[in-house]
Amino acid sequence: AGAGDRLHEVAGISAPVFHADGSLAAAVTLTMPAHRYEERYVKAVLETARRLSGQV
Repeated sequence: AGAGDRLHEVAGISAPVFHADGSLAAAVTLTMPAHRYEERYVKAVLETARRLSGQV
């Protein structure tokens, strides 16, 4: 997952989703106003991407 600082008032978290062969399939991304960002969202995005990997 990664977080950037392109817009100070916006926060985003993204994690890759892979096909069963390991190639990139998609990404799970969550964006929100920066004041609503919480570290727990990183874990949720990562777990969701892991669950989806190999299923798409």
